[in-house]
Amino acid sequence: MVKELLPLLKKGAELRGEARIVHQSSMARRGAGTSASSPGLEASYFEKKGGDLGGDSPGWMGPMSQRYSQSKLANSVFTMALKEKLEGTNVKAVVAAPGVTSTGMLDSAMKSVHRVSFSDSIVSFLLGRVAQSAEDGSMPLLAACFDPSTESGDFWEPENCNNCFGPAVKVKKVDEKSINPDNSKLLWAKSEEAVGRIEI
Repeated sequence: MVKELLPLLKKGAELRGEARIVHQSSMARRGAGTSASSPGLEASYFEKKGGDLGGDSPGWMGPMSQRYSQSKLANSVFTMALKEKLEGTNVKAVVAAPGVTSTGMLDSAMKSVHRVSFSDSIVSFLLGRVAQSAEDGSMPLLAACFDPSTESGDFWEPENCNNCFGPAVKVKKVDEKSINPDNSKLLWAKSEEAVGRIEI
């Protein structure tokens, strides 16, 4: 989508002073990577699978969870790579994450595969008791889209408890996985492999 819309975004930025590309990430990005030595993104998640996505067990760090973590890390990595490539333009690349938010997503994921482990049930129960509302969880995304102080490369998340809850703020330091050059190089190469060269 970025590839197709970028010419219009640049034109819009010329007319109105700026344009923004905003991606939604998640704190689940921190769990991406199947080993301690992994930089996070792994090439195997960006290949054509033909329906074989590595299993559908929703377990806390099972295949479904790992795919979700990979996709959310990919969103933040792509944003940071895009920020570098858009340097010198008025098009900003920004990312947000909602924190711990009550949306029913975890319950839906578990029900979709008809398997709910005891530990999953406990996690779901606890999250349901401490999570902020979906409305509060949307605030980082709204800030990324509309806050006049937003700069390219900003990452908006909730302020409190390791970015779990609270008012939307720009994080002072973007996490290492999101700015890892190996992740950036891999994701950009796989993106262009999928959609063709992305002209900036």
